[in-house]
Amino acid sequence: MNLETISNRAGDRWPQVAARIREGTVNFLTSRIDEADVVIPCGNGFLVVFAHLDEAGAKRRMAELEQELTGFYAGEEGLAELRARMVHKSMPKSEMVELASPAASARTGSGANLEMTFVPVWSARLESVACFFRAPTFFENGWLHYGYGPQFRSHGSHGTDSFLDFDIALLHDTVARAQRHTASGARSVLGISVHASTLKRSHTRQVYMKQLLAAPQHVMRRMLVKIAEVEVGAPGSLLCEMIRPLRDQVGQVSVEFHHSDRPHVDLHGFGCALAGFQLPHHDAGMSVTQRQILARTIAVWHSILARRHMKLFVDRFFSADLLREVAHGIDFATSDRFWPVRSDAGDVQSSPLAALTADRDTHNL
Repeated sequence: MNLETISNRAGDRWPQVAARIREGTVNFLTSRIDEADVVIPCGNGFLVVFAHLDEAGAKRRMAELEQELTGFYAGEEGLAELRARMVHKSMPKSEMVELASPAASARTGSGANLEMTFVPVWSARLESVACFFRAPTFFENGWLHYGYGPQFRSHGSHGTDSFLDFDIALLHDTVARAQRHTASGARSVLGISVHASTLKRSHTRQVYMKQLLAAPQHVMRRMLVKIAEVEVGAPGSLLCEMIRPLRDQVGQVSVEFHHSDRPHVDLHGFGCALAGFQLPHHDAGMSVTQRQILARTIAVWHSILARRHMKLFVDRFFSADLLREVAHGIDFATSDRFWPVRSDAGDVQSSPLAALTADRDTHNL
């Protein structure tokens, strides 16, 4: 599609327009293909896989879809100049897998290398996985990481990157999944991540909140929303601006800080129920000294939040010994070692601490 002309005209509204184009195109194409066919977002376009058509049939159907899709957008306000262009191509399975990989997905810009996953959340009180959090993950040096990229984890900042486009796509996807989750009778809570930069800037906050307010109220009232990756030293006034628009629209609001930061402002007064951080990268073989430093950090956080009647979450445990040592001082935890990320949400699952930490870590001196 000729997206450059539209993006230039849209200016700051481009992330909202891009999400609208992507969602509208997927819905349009899906409604006009057979159940066995598949539409896969790829880069700035879409891969349509026809299950039962030969090459000639696929070419004819593509020509029809191209004309229909262009006609569809001709009636859309602000998008009348969009033109669809479809090309038929035969390719090996390996190339198709690469095309449909997260790095080549329709989530362009700052969210291009992120994967939408469900992160299981363990409740220390219940000793069960009681929540499934829809959030971005990415791979770096062979390790799975939670979050929007490596910069925040390393430096506690995220520069000028915008994740609005990704956050809107994540919101739409999670709301649809939450409706099916509720209909299934599952008891587990669902959560969703939104990047701090999306809520930090007034214009992107307005765009995101408009999308959130359009979601079914009964779904959002059951949803836990995490404001992810708040920069180190963020002032209380900014945190208040980010939290307050959400607090009356969703079930609960939580805030993720950098592990080197501390929640010194009265987040509870702003309407925040939980706060926490992601542990710095560590493995099962970390030294006893390293484990003690992390345990002290968690104890300080617990003390601060307990005085404000708030709950503490700690993300990305890998050491069984560390989890065993601090479990009494946390409320919620995540770990790709103990509770691997999933492609879908599940129901409440018993997960006793004793069973999780039965095998002790091997420590380095």
